[in-house]
Amino acid sequence: RDRNLQNPRAYSLMAAAFGLPESGALPAADAGGAERGDGWTYQSLRAEQDVAWAEGRCRRGVALARSGKHAEAVQYYDRALSQVPHHVDALVSRGAAYANLGMFA
Repeated sequence: RDRNLQNPRAYSLMAAAFGLPESGALPAADAGGAERGDGWTYQSLRAEQDVAWAEGRCRRGVALARSGKHAEAVQYYDRALSQVPHHVDALVSRGAAYANLGMFA
């Protein structure tokens, strides 16, 4: 076990290491323009995370589609698109899955 996780000062040390306030609040662009010098904000972090999660879901969908599970793959593409509505890979992959399922107009 990691002894640092049991250290009551661990949060303070982590906050200091990442330049965060000890209150736990992340800087937000709409909160009076509070941001770090490198332009990092809550919104920019959230956008990066959304793209990363969408790409992971898209990769999982592709793996399912390759194994012939197109209906399940569509669910992962839909989840990716709920995170990033214009995610090109998810849109194209979902279209291919629908075509493979015979679901096209």
